[in-house]
Amino acid sequence: RRKIFVFSALGKENENDSKITDLLIKYFDEKNNLKKRKIFNKIRNKFKSLINLVCVNIEFSAIFNYFQKNKNKNYIISRGEYITAKIMSKYLEIKYVPAEYIIRFNDGVFDETETTKRANKFLKKYGRFCTGGFYGYDSTTKQIVLFDRGGGDTTGAILSKITQSKIYENFTDVDGVKAVNPNIVKDAKTIKKMSYQDMKEISLHDGRVLHQSVCDILANTKVKTIVKNIYNPKFAGTIITDKARTAKYVCFKLYQKSASVIASDGKNKRKIICERKDVENVVKKEYQKLYGD
Repeated sequence: RRKIFVFSALGKENENDSKITDLLIKYFDEKNNLKKRKIFNKIRNKFKSLINLVCVNIEFSAIFNYFQKNKNKNYIISRGEYITAKIMSKYLEIKYVPAEYIIRFNDGVFDETETTKRANKFLKKYGRFCTGGFYGYDSTTKQIVLFDRGGGDTTGAILSKITQSKIYENFTDVDGVKAVNPNIVKDAKTIKKMSYQDMKEISLHDGRVLHQSVCDILANTKVKTIVKNIYNPKFAGTIITDKARTAKYVCFKLYQKSASVIASDGKNKRKIICERKDVENVVKKEYQKLYGD
């Protein structure tokens, strides 16, 4: 029943590795030709590694040749999603449609009408398709436009809304949205159900699971978002809807010397201001009040 597949660019294989997007930015900004070549080889090798892993036959020489000649920064950065999605469409044997054919802007402003028209045209034509997240194309300037980092979430939310999807599955590397930052509380509870309003608050604080733009796009729609773990797909994950569901959670925002902590018990929210150095203890204390030991 899945109709549209949106892929982000390749991430890290381990802590010492680099994300493709970061390598592409580094490649564009590097002025030394020798260093530039080394970065380029890292990028190519990461893609070759994925091709070998999924056992598909794709020749990228033409893409890489054009990639090296192009001087537009947004174009270079967007190739992470472009190539990753192209590889995965071959693996899944599902039609690939570049994001520049679907996600449209008009003089820097997102064009929902044109994007809706294009997305539904391809959906009707192919039944289902793969594309890359994070970017689109400006019909006026004839240039690639990027969303903020984490923009793969944004693309998925846009396509879910305009195709009137029932469910938007967002696969990440955790079991869902945690009730507190798992770097502070190791065995933090996973929130089962929550509202887009609560999800946005967590995203704007220390939550990095879902981009806050998803909440802006899908609030007041019938689309249900499910945040799931790609490594544990049978786990239910977190369901996010526009219905008035409240969740118990603790989140925080750091400032230069202070920090603000938000604690929600599902009915009421409290804001605690503390010194930055004390934020971890405050967060643990508030989480314990909500969930116990």
